Amino acid sequence: MNIKVFIFIFIGIFLFALFKGIRILLSFLPINKKKLQRLKNYLPAVHLLFWIIYIAFGIEFLLDTNYFYPLGIFFMAIIMAIWFSWFAVKDFIAGLIFKMEGDFSLDEIIKLEKYEGKILDFGYRNLKIETETNEIIYIPYSVCLNKIVTKPNLLENIATHNLTIKVKNEISVSDKIKEIKLSILTLPWVSIKKSPKIKMLKKLENFTIFELIIFAQEKKYFYKIESFLRKKFEIF
Repeated sequence: MNIKVFIFIFIGIFLFALFKGIRILLSFLPINKKKLQRLKNYLPAVHLLFWIIYIAFGIEFLLDTNYFYPLGIFFMAIIMAIWFSWFAVKDFIAGLIFKMEGDFSLDEIIKLEKYEGKILDFGYRNLKIETETNEIIYIPYSVCLNKIVTKPNLLENIATHNLTIKVKNEISVSDKIKEIKLSILTLPWVSIKKSPKIKMLKKLENFTIFELIIFAQEKKYFYKIESFLRKKFEIF
């Protein structure tokens, strides 16, 4: 076999090992997770660029050795192009399958291995969810199809909180109840399975006293919910 063929093969093995090593070393860099994920997202594009250069170099490098070598490299380039094309569109195709199944809807709570949160958007390639800590996570659809996705039984863990607030008499009682209820439901901490209960306790000349029953996933959120409602509606 021509020495040029050995050189070409050696360079290919070196590049493959180099890219594998870089991916492993990235995990040990002292940077935050977002920057690390961003670097990992750029790696496939960098890999593709280097392999294109490698193949172009190989065709020219081996052109004068044997007719079959450049032809073999050409077919290898076609196979790699197909593989990278699949890499680019696999999440889009997986997204179509995931959406067609129709098992999930917006604002629904889902759990995928270590991630759990409320569905905010069905993107073209990623599922966008919001966690309890208000962190936004984008999950590729290919991951959703290959992993077990569950719907937590929210009714088992719902916590209840009662409070009373004094609200200024600006509009009718029924309209004010609707306004308070809508404000509660827009909060990310409340339960989407059980609607809040609001009733009027007493109506005075300048203000009305309401009793609120609020449902949330955990008791730790009640302070945030109550603080929000008192700041927005209560008069002192």
